[in-house]
Amino acid sequence: MSTTNQTATEWKIAEFLGRQPGPIGVSGWLTVSREDRPRAHARAIVSPEDPALLVYTSGTTGQPKGALVSHRGLAWTYWLQARRWGVERLRMLCNGPINHLGGLGELCGTALASGGTCVFMERFDPGAQLRLMERERISGVLGIPTTYQLLAADPAFNRTDLSSLRRLTWAGAAMPRAVIEAWRDRTAAALEVQYGSTETTLTVTYADIGQLAESIGRPDPEIQLRLADDHGRPVANGRSGEIQVRHPGVFAGYLGRPEATREVFTEDGFLRTGDIAVRQDDGTLRLVGRRSDMYKSGGSNVYPREIELCLERHPDVAIAAVVSVPDPLYSEVGHAFVVPVAARSLDPTDLAYWCSQRLADYKRPKRIVVADELPMLENAKVDRRLLAAHARAERSAEQPLPGGVR
Repeated sequence: MSTTNQTATEWKIAEFLGRQPGPIGVSGWLTVSREDRPRAHARAIVSPEDPALLVYTSGTTGQPKGALVSHRGLAWTYWLQARRWGVERLRMLCNGPINHLGGLGELCGTALASGGTCVFMERFDPGAQLRLMERERISGVLGIPTTYQLLAADPAFNRTDLSSLRRLTWAGAAMPRAVIEAWRDRTAAALEVQYGSTETTLTVTYADIGQLAESIGRPDPEIQLRLADDHGRPVANGRSGEIQVRHPGVFAGYLGRPEATREVFTEDGFLRTGDIAVRQDDGTLRLVGRRSDMYKSGGSNVYPREIELCLERHPDVAIAAVVSVPDPLYSEVGHAFVVPVAARSLDPTDLAYWCSQRLADYKRPKRIVVADELPMLENAKVDRRLLAAHARAERSAEQPLPGGVR
């Protein structure tokens, strides 16, 4: 989005809001008559490319930015997603915050595009959600691995009628294998992991049941996706590159930050996601990590997610998080925090050996700490900054850390 276009867009929003005499109810927008001035006025000043939604990114790696999503972006992307899901009149459990694109778009938008129903839940509660899913005959659920894990651990899980479920989808992190198996044992619904971001507006890749723990799947045929190196050149299979996407619904730009908007788009219009992946021989993508999380150890690039995936393949590891710490010899080295599967125990020495059999020397974490749980942000992602601060302070394994980390 150019500076001129962004200024014009902001002016249109201000003009529209400034001309209204007061709040306009739903009935006012739906009334079709000669006096339907609010709707006529909106149509006159708003085009499909104008912003319909302002969503602030989480800001876990920097200052939050306001991402503008267009009317076309919302309509096109969730029509596409509803078509992919293939569930007519989807009854979607909508328990995500509506100031987040996952709640307003992925949940509500997909349901409405299918001609379905949004069943709202004010806040997450495992037992209450299971009861609601049974009573309302919910057919679609989208969440993060943490919510699925808590639902599966609830005492009511095994006695809840889940026969109405048609699709269970998650995003934001990898799902522990034990949790996947728990849901596979309880429902015949399709299980799918998605990959996307606020800036992509919608999910851009999908992985089916055979790929859930190992990849983020393949891109939708309607979306252009490529992997590029630091110079913008395509990378071969097996080599890591940044995920770059282009489609009609990609976000319009950052509010009031034209420089940041220019930086996130390539010259030929592809969105730079900042996520690093490898295309495997079967065409699926394996997510390596965020470019901003990468560190250099002995001059070589290391992506923490690759190490985390290695640790999470261990049968007794539920989740892992890796951060970097300064090192006088190698510049930076990895520091891993791991949470065991319920009722299991972990020995850091055994995990170090596990990694030595599967990772190159420079990728192996130099210290592994066993934790009861990891500190989480409000969006249910691991608080890597807090973990990094404690790792860099070189605390002893016995000293208690926030979030149950020992």
